[in-house]
Amino acid sequence: MKNPGSWNALAGAVLFLIWGIFFQGSGVDFALGFAFLVLVPLLLEETVQSADGNRAEKWLWSVMSCSLPFGAAGMIAVSLPSGYEAGWWAAIWFFYTLLVAFGGLMRLLGRGFGPIEETVIDVGLIYIAVGGGWLLCSRAGWTEVSPYSETIIQLSIAHYHYAAFVLPLVVGFFGRYRAEGNRIRKNFMVTPYLWLATGVITGPLIVAVAFSIGDPFAPIAAGIYVLILSWLCLWWFWLSVYFKLWIGMALRSASLILLGAMVLSLLNNLNFWLEAYWLGVNRVFHYRGLWFALFFSILSALAWRGVHAPKRHAYTVFPISHIRPGRRIINPKIDCKPWAASHEYVTGLVHDWSPFNTRYFHSEDIAPLVKRWFLHTGDFHVQASIQWAKGFRSIAGRLSQWGVPPSGSMVLQGEAISISDYKDGRKSVRAWVTLNKQTKEPLNTALYSFHKHADETYFNIGFPVPHGILTVIGRLETDKEGGVHLETMLREDARGDEGIYFTLGEWTMRFPLRAMFHVKKARTEGDLVGDFYLRFGYVNLLAIQYQMKERRAG
Repeated sequence: MKNPGSWNALAGAVLFLIWGIFFQGSGVDFALGFAFLVLVPLLLEETVQSADGNRAEKWLWSVMSCSLPFGAAGMIAVSLPSGYEAGWWAAIWFFYTLLVAFGGLMRLLGRGFGPIEETVIDVGLIYIAVGGGWLLCSRAGWTEVSPYSETIIQLSIAHYHYAAFVLPLVVGFFGRYRAEGNRIRKNFMVTPYLWLATGVITGPLIVAVAFSIGDPFAPIAAGIYVLILSWLCLWWFWLSVYFKLWIGMALRSASLILLGAMVLSLLNNLNFWLEAYWLGVNRVFHYRGLWFALFFSILSALAWRGVHAPKRHAYTVFPISHIRPGRRIINPKIDCKPWAASHEYVTGLVHDWSPFNTRYFHSEDIAPLVKRWFLHTGDFHVQASIQWAKGFRSIAGRLSQWGVPPSGSMVLQGEAISISDYKDGRKSVRAWVTLNKQTKEPLNTALYSFHKHADETYFNIGFPVPHGILTVIGRLETDKEGGVHLETMLREDARGDEGIYFTLGEWTMRFPLRAMFHVKKARTEGDLVGDFYLRFGYVNLLAIQYQMKERRAG
């Protein structure tokens, strides 16, 4: 079905209207029912945008497609008096929120903590499970053992379904619009939005914790959160003139409604500060919840769905090797045999430079000797000096079964083996088996390939590890002296596949690591040097210096 989220939301809106006619509930109940039936499928569909994507986005698309019966279960839960039966209906909705949160978590882990607009969306997807858990506690009648009153729990449920779910998602869609504008303008100013997104991510949690602690933290946290949301409203109001008429009107209306809700929140804080209860807390939250749920949320959701700004990049959709050793200790010689293509003879890491030529990289800029090393790697003597940073040397011992050598110097011996593309799942795959030349001890097996995505060709290197695969995706760059850089850090615009990933089963996670490899000519004619660095943030974990000397005839 095309646009299942829209159809589920439409059917949910009809069900919500029928329910609203026959059900006499509180403002919070109506706000929650609207979120269950309408907002969740609308926002999930805009999050994923299509059924094609990485594993996590396909998961979310499937979860979104079946939202209606789960939303109806949540609606029934708030319609019944708290107890055993209502608890079971609430458990169904809680289970659904867990499915959404799992998709958001795996989407975040697969991509990493950038770009920021996608991170805001993922955090919102995770937050909704907290709201589902509070709903279960409330409807099952477990609030009697809770230190919080029923009113506070009801407000917490609405808080995590709106301020912690709806708001981060629409702010994320807004961030996609800004990122697309930055791409067109070639201007990547991200600081203002970064501060806004950080406030939207942390605000719901900080406010919830502050209200649990009480004075004086609660009014201070609420005041800061009000300022952040007011800034968002003014920003949207200012940008609304650049959109179509109906989108601009929707954004302006949503901004004014949210500002009104913030005024009510400030008045509520004044009640506590001045002890002037001329406006009751229940009445404030009653109006605020209705306004936020029925007007701000739907207007902002429809507006940003109308803008439909694309994601910066289709992350983690690149091919990954299907080879899985399945044993605790890897012997590269043995592990290669089931997948080798014995009818092909290969000599190096690259079979041809032409696939790597793009608008970003030109192989003619590479020095001939550097080219030969990639094409005929076995024709070079290689000596490596390995240095782990202090405090991390014990890691090398624990990862020795993954082929990670300890600190020291050794002469390396390599062998290129052609791998069946059919069995590996990638193109032009060749294994480079590395051994310690003196001891003949196998070190690691690297499965070299490449893939093209968004007008760029990447090195796609797989390292088989027990029951999984470690994948290094790097882009090629040339220096001014004919050397080659292999870089795994994303560019400034955060559009690319670069990174270090670990795949277990069908799920891929991005490690917060950066690898850099630089091959260049040495001062001695006919020799090359290579520098490899592995970093965690700005901390160096591993440094390897290679000396490559070409074998000469005779």
